[in-house]
Formats: sequence, C-alpha cells, structure tokens
Amino acid sequence: MDQVVEVLNSCYLESTVRLPQTLHEWHVVSIFERVCGVPNEVGAIDGSLFPVRRFADYEGWYCRKGFPAFNMQVVVDSNKRIMSFSIRSGSQNV
Repeated sequence: MDQVVEVLNSCYLESTVRLPQTLHEWHVVSIFERVCGVPNEVGAIDGSLFPVRRFADYEGWYCRKGFPAFNMQVVVDSNKRIMSFSIRSGSQNV
C-alpha cells in the first residue's frame, strides 16, 4: 500500500493537492472555517449513486451495491457553487 500511495503522490499530488493561492481562494477558506469550523478547506466533496435501468450492454454499470447506476461526485465551494464534478458508470469509483 505504501508503494501505491508513493506512486500516486509522485504522479498526481502537485496537480491535485495545493494550498490556496488567490485572494478568492483564501476568502473561501475563511468562510468554510467560520461556517463549518474546519480550517484550511477550499471545497467540500460528496458522491452519490443514481440507479438507472439496465442497459443491453450493462457490463461496468453495476455499482458496489449491486445495481446499475451512475456514480457521481461533486465538489462545491463555501457558497455551494459547483467547482467540479464527475459522472461515470456505477462500477467506476470517482
């Protein structure tokens, strides 16, 4: 597991994890801390599974809970505005 984390960090850490840099990002950080009591947070993340009817070509659409679904993940800022999202087949963790 340590090797996997090391490889992921070397490939993705700089492009996905960074400290706030702009005045707007620091403003969002201060709002999150005031509202949620969590320091140094720029976005909140959540994911959900949305059931769908089974397709004729259903391979890959069954989620970890055993039904065909869309797997959606959303990141929002302190004003609940969407910063990023991902929608994939149910078997793909976002």
